[in-house]
Amino acid sequence: MARIEFLFLPSESLIQPARLFVHDFYKGVFNDAVAADQLAIAVHELLENATKAVSADPVRLVVDADSPQAVTVQTENTVNATELATIIDLIDRMHQAAGAGQYYQELLHQTSTRITGSGLGLGRVWAECGLELSYALSESRITVSARTPSFTG
Repeated sequence: MARIEFLFLPSESLIQPARLFVHDFYKGVFNDAVAADQLAIAVHELLENATKAVSADPVRLVVDADSPQAVTVQTENTVNATELATIIDLIDRMHQAAGAGQYYQELLHQTSTRITGSGLGLGRVWAECGLELSYALSESRITVSARTPSFTG
């Protein structure tokens, strides 16, 4: 098993270094640059989502991946009620959508008139990286998980 775990205070300046590390590490694990690219995109988007929260509580990133077919990326962070409602709505709508491409196109259309909270990052994880999203709640913290379909790791 190839597992990476980071715990850090929310900071947008740490997203790119984390993304690059994950990319380089899993490029070696997978021996597949395209799969490492997709994983790095998912990490970037999930961390961007997690670090938006203005909180002194740490963000946790966990990446478990043995192969491109067995990937789990998780972020855990503190959220306020508004952020929580937005994330839950976006992921629930994904589960109701006919497909990733259609859902992403709908997000693109909706964001043309929206200034913040587009949901494009989470939509991109599903549409471009092929990872299914879910969430779990524990008090004021949310864990957002992105997994390859049918993988329960």
